[in-house]
Amino acid sequence: MSVPMQERIRTFQDILRVLEEQPSLREQLRVLLLSRELLDLPRMVASLVEAVSRLDQQVARLAEAQARTEERVGRLEEAVARLAEAQARTEARVQELAEAVDRLQREVGTLSNVVGGSIESDLDDVLPYVMRQKSYRILAEPQPISLDGEVDVVLPVQSPDGRDLWVVAEAKVRLRRGDVFHLATQLADAQWRERMQRAGIVPPYLPYAYGMRVYPDAVTAAETTGIGVLSPRGEVLAPKEVS
Repeated sequence: MSVPMQERIRTFQDILRVLEEQPSLREQLRVLLLSRELLDLPRMVASLVEAVSRLDQQVARLAEAQARTEERVGRLEEAVARLAEAQARTEARVQELAEAVDRLQREVGTLSNVVGGSIESDLDDVLPYVMRQKSYRILAEPQPISLDGEVDVVLPVQSPDGRDLWVVAEAKVRLRRGDVFHLATQLADAQWRERMQRAGIVPPYLPYAYGMRVYPDAVTAAETTGIGVLSPRGEVLAPKEVS
């Protein structure tokens, strides 16, 4: 026959013994003694631990991503540095090329002046020779003239019948049809003729185009325009007077 609980509990030790024997009583006593917050604390702690664990994982992933970003930035900085070096080398080469082009232009200009002077010198020799062969009297030495045009040499002469004329001649290394047409256009230009007359070079003119090398198309153009043609060997085609 079981003893009633109130008769069994006489001391504090009895209470502990009963609680040990009755788990349900322990749970009831725990609910009575502890607040709901304390009861939920283990679950909250577990949730917090889980959240911290997820945060740790996210931080780890972020650290990996940052490491990859830093690596890419490092590679980009190296590429930029290489690009800057390449640009510096390119700028240096461009500067060298510009200096070389400048030197070449000066040399070409010098050569052009030398060649031009040589051609005009040849023309100075050929022109009086041809005019004497044609029985013209030379009134003065050939002289260069520059009137914003392409006439290189002028020569005052007197025809066999006693008329005074000016021989006007343009010199080219290679004489082509375009050069002949250009001289013909100048002879027909009123402003050019006015500048010539102000310089004392008055019509009638005997126009010549001189070339160290004369192309057939230049001779054809000269036949059409009435321009005379000269080569180092003498007269190729006689000119027509231009009044």
